[in-house]
Amino acid sequence: MLRRVVQANELAGRDWLRWLRPHEGQAARTERAAKKLAGRLRVEPIKKTNLIAVSYDSPDPQVALHVVQSLTGIYLEKHMEVSRPTGQLRFFNLQTQEARRQLEEAKGKLIDFTDRHGVVMAGQQRDLVLHRLTTQRRVTGRLRWRCRRRRSSPRTGSAVSEIARTNRDAGSHRRQSGTIADVEV
Repeated sequence: MLRRVVQANELAGRDWLRWLRPHEGQAARTERAAKKLAGRLRVEPIKKTNLIAVSYDSPDPQVALHVVQSLTGIYLEKHMEVSRPTGQLRFFNLQTQEARRQLEEAKGKLIDFTDRHGVVMAGQQRDLVLHRLTTQRRVTGRLRWRCRRRRSSPRTGSAVSEIARTNRDAGSHRRQSGTIADVEV
């Protein structure tokens, strides 16, 4: 892990000994920088937790920040690699692909529905139909109340034809709201 941190932060190129050893290979410089990193790195467990405290001493605060950040990232990556059950990544990738496929299929069905039924804005149309249905129910209730109040038979007069027309309109609105509500789901 320390070698990866050295490479990620180019710590092997910051060593002043590289000028004294011009024929030294990159692997030897990386190894020396990893040893130096290990000497400046302090890792301590935090009592009564599963956490560790990591600090790195450097004259340049930006270098210290980048070293600790890269060490944290590399450590978490390695930890996930070691503790992950085999096949877990493949499983999640398959699940993600299936969810994307279902989403695209649902989008296609929604587009087909809106094209077939002339729906422009399903949510607003549903709200409008529900508002009309509520208004029709209110009108029907008032008409029935008037009929009872006049003590007229609900089967006679213009009030009855008005109730029938209102009920027919309400039924139409219920069918429309049912279709639009199905799209919302």
